[in-house]
Amino acid sequence: MIVAEDVTSRFLNVISLLNGTIPLMAIQINGVEVNGAFTLIATRVIDTTSLGTEEEDAGESVNGNYWETKASKSSLQITDQLFELIRGTEPAVTPNYTKNYIGLSFGGKVRSFITFRPRQNFVGARFRFPRDGELDDRLDQSGLSVSSYRRGYYRVSIAQSDDISAHQTLLKELIKRAFDVN
Repeated sequence: MIVAEDVTSRFLNVISLLNGTIPLMAIQINGVEVNGAFTLIATRVIDTTSLGTEEEDAGESVNGNYWETKASKSSLQITDQLFELIRGTEPAVTPNYTKNYIGLSFGGKVRSFITFRPRQNFVGARFRFPRDGELDDRLDQSGLSVSSYRRGYYRVSIAQSDDISAHQTLLKELIKRAFDVN
């Protein structure tokens, strides 16, 4: 956070350049006298820019064959099953394959509010929407492997195909919430 008495246009240009890589906020403080009392007025000149994640930034496109060499057949089957659940909410969705994750595509428009990272023994799934304490409790009690909530994403690991059928209702809720917010 930068606080200054006078934020000039030159200062704004420098802050704006840095704001894409370093989260910054600039506040201009002015002192005024009101009815004999001295007070300060703070004006937010620049607010922080939301930083993208490494996965969102590194979106080099690949095809499904790339993932067949990187992940196991069972984890790709899990990913396919998850896409079937997503198609229950949005029938037109197709996989968007990148080197770091498999995201969503709608008629050529790429969206990454739900992403999958197939590995040898599991699939890492991320669902972006605000944290919910009640949902946290239900996830803890479900037996589903939830690794964390970071940077606006719920992170879930799915190790076996039967995890999807056993947790289908909860997975559908994660998908629906991500679609509703994004």
